[in-house]
Amino acid sequence: MARRSSAASILSFAPTKNNADVSARQTFSPSTSKAKLPPSSSLLSNTSSKFPDNALHLSPDELYTKHTIPEVKAVQLQLRADAEAKQEELRVMVGERYRDLLQASTSIISISKSSQRVKEALEEIKEITSSQNPSPTPKRASQSSKDDTHLQTLQKLSAHVKLLLDAPEHLWRLIERDKYFHAAWLFLLARVVHRALVQDDGQDEESWINQGINILEQFPLIQRQWDTVSHFRTQIVHKATMSLRIYNRPSEDICATLLTLHLLDSRPLSETLTVFLAQRSKTFGTLLTKTTETPSTSIPAANQHNGQANGHLPQGTVPKSGVKPTKVQVRMIKISIQTAFDVMSRTVNTARDVFQESSEEARHSMIGQVLKHIQFDSSSSTVELSSLPSELLLDTQTLLAGLPSAAQFNLLPANISSYKPYVDLDSASSSVPQALLFQKLDAWFTHAADSSRNALTKWFSGLSTVKDVWSVRTSLRKWLQSDSQLEQKEQLKLKTVMDEAVRHRVTSIWKSVLLEAEEAFCKQLSSVTIIDSVMQECAPLEHLFRTPTLPTFPPAGAGLSTSEATLLTYRSTLRQQLSGRTPYLDSVLSTLEKCSATLQRDFSRITAGDDDRDLAATLREAYRPDAEVFCDKLVNALNLAAEEAMKRSDVDSGIKTLVLISRTASELSLSSPFVSGISCDDLAAEAFRAKTCAVHDRITAFWLDHTVSHAISEYTRLIRLSKLSSSQSPSGPSAALIESLLSLSTGCHSLGLSHEPHLLSKIAQKALVSYCSSFIETTDRGIKTSGLQALYDLTFLSKLSSSWNVKEMNSSPLDSALELLRFKTSSDGSNSLGGDPERAASDHIMRMQVLLSALLSPSTSISPTSKEHGDKLSALLTYGVPVIDASFQSVTELAKPSARFGLLLINTSG
Repeated sequence: MARRSSAASILSFAPTKNNADVSARQTFSPSTSKAKLPPSSSLLSNTSSKFPDNALHLSPDELYTKHTIPEVKAVQLQLRADAEAKQEELRVMVGERYRDLLQASTSIISISKSSQRVKEALEEIKEITSSQNPSPTPKRASQSSKDDTHLQTLQKLSAHVKLLLDAPEHLWRLIERDKYFHAAWLFLLARVVHRALVQDDGQDEESWINQGINILEQFPLIQRQWDTVSHFRTQIVHKATMSLRIYNRPSEDICATLLTLHLLDSRPLSETLTVFLAQRSKTFGTLLTKTTETPSTSIPAANQHNGQANGHLPQGTVPKSGVKPTKVQVRMIKISIQTAFDVMSRTVNTARDVFQESSEEARHSMIGQVLKHIQFDSSSSTVELSSLPSELLLDTQTLLAGLPSAAQFNLLPANISSYKPYVDLDSASSSVPQALLFQKLDAWFTHAADSSRNALTKWFSGLSTVKDVWSVRTSLRKWLQSDSQLEQKEQLKLKTVMDEAVRHRVTSIWKSVLLEAEEAFCKQLSSVTIIDSVMQECAPLEHLFRTPTLPTFPPAGAGLSTSEATLLTYRSTLRQQLSGRTPYLDSVLSTLEKCSATLQRDFSRITAGDDDRDLAATLREAYRPDAEVFCDKLVNALNLAAEEAMKRSDVDSGIKTLVLISRTASELSLSSPFVSGISCDDLAAEAFRAKTCAVHDRITAFWLDHTVSHAISEYTRLIRLSKLSSSQSPSGPSAALIESLLSLSTGCHSLGLSHEPHLLSKIAQKALVSYCSSFIETTDRGIKTSGLQALYDLTFLSKLSSSWNVKEMNSSPLDSALELLRFKTSSDGSNSLGGDPERAASDHIMRMQVLLSALLSPSTSISPTSKEHGDKLSALLTYGVPVIDASFQSVTELAKPSARFGLLLINTSG
């Protein structure tokens, strides 16, 4: 009964079209689904009736467009109820019919065994009846042995098929884990298994055909599976080749990858070396094209930033004023260059680790040891193989043991479980000549180093100061010596390439520093005409005696730095006053002096190390022509500014501008540290001083003519006015002369040479000589005073000139004019009405030595009686202390009274 029911059940499941359609209609009929809907579906009948039935087949967009939210929710509940009904129906169907299916399969197996026994019985009967001599009945044991042999054959077959079926999954897993050597070995093993299955050698007793199994006809799955596995060869080769671009992989992994190409792609080892270097060239080329804004993503972990892996600023950090953070930028550039050097060093060192043989220890290369291990049995492995990692000492048993379901692979025959790829160590393809290795590595390294020149120049161009450039260079040189593991000549090559980029960048920075200083200097020279306080700039004595603002105590909690800054500002102001520099003059000179100070710091920094002296000397030699050109441009700028000021229609403004330019030229040629700090050649420095001194002399000569002519014109104007208003007898030099000399003295002081007394004395001598000559010429042209007043004026000028003890002054036409005037006054008796002109001149010089200090010699005293009035003033008044009861002219004749003079309260009680 059971068998009949099983047969019926089998027929009921026959894959006929009509039965399938009937069962489908019966299974998924609407009545059945409605009968088995869960109770919740009945509650939705009223809701779902509100919209048409085709709403269940609408797209989501149309459903949400055409229906309301409650209707959409109703559709959702309807669909969910239908899905649950279908699931319940499938459960019922499986529960009812799976039991019949199991019974049918059991019956089929039982029928098969019964038919097999009937067949064997018939064969035995046939043998017995066909033999002449009755043979003994076969024993049960022989039948069992035959079954065991057949079972073993089927188990071997299943192990072969299992390996082919599982190979794609295992190969994908090995490729994803970058174990290309294992994947290549498994692929070759699968190919051997496939060949063992499809080989039909009739002479071989152990062949499948002799054991009653036709593989190709009975198991077409095997050929289809091999077609799937065979495609993995190109995948493994491609992935292995691409993995060579990862520069920070260890040498053992690179060796395994190159073995993959050698075994799977049948490439000679010399060609695998070429492929390796070609892939590293692509990696290096890609790295060089990256900008400094985006550092390499393949930076070693040791170089990673704590906050961000790629060296960017943490989130939320914004640089102030849009300026790039210098430290982050310097670090990015250093990492980029170090990464480029690391690619080169790792490539060369890895190639040596894999292919180089040790001549001293007579050892094979790493890849040669692995090939030797593959060729010979494990028992024949020598001691040198013990240095290889376990990943390279691979065999079939180890490979199969690491796969899932490894127990099933124990049924494989010995010739497969002990399989090793064929390796011929005597072949030229199994070794790399050492000369060829060294040649290729040297050529690749040289090409990589040469191709990195432009990239290094570009990277270093992101550094704005010599300090940053030198810190990056020092760090990279230390890395090359300690961590790169390169040979000495290779380190020297990279250092040379890097020093070329450093030299180019440092020279560019210095050129830009000089250019900025030149532009700022020329701009400040051109802005002289628009200075509001130009009058103060032309009065250096007032600036010298002006009291600077005293430093104030910082508020509580301000810190020590605030008080230090205040004191530094106060000290800087005092130094400017003592050096005679007005604010504008100091700003002009500070531009150049800061430039020279920056260069001096750079020079001291680059010459700090012993190994930096050669490069430092080269840099300074390359810099000196630029410095000399810079100095020449400064002189040209001074000359151009002086010419524009001389051609100006406003003479007074032009003279004031010329005075500032002359003071600038004088400071540059005499006291400014700019020339020594700019580090020109000695001859160039002397030439610069001579040129600036020539500019100063040229301006001084122009100023001298203008100042003397202005003083003479002032004397002429005042002397004409005095003829109309004054009728008194003279008792000393005229007010016109004193006023004119005061104008000349003030002009000498405006040159700002108080801290250079020798230069001021030289100019004052020329000014006094020129004034005396112009004075005599003016009086000879008809502009004359009374004879007695002229005698006092000439005597005063003679006394003033004699204080210098200069031969040119003592033999001037002034003496001749004075002798002639004395003769005239003595002949007409006019001198008897006045006093002594010599004594009057001496008294007036003593009284006016401070006002006329620029026109008096600082080292000559003409008053021998000054010590009689010895007091504290005698140390300051070198021409003697004036006598208290001596008569002197009213002050109002020499200076205009103040507006408040008449309002001052005078205490007359005492």
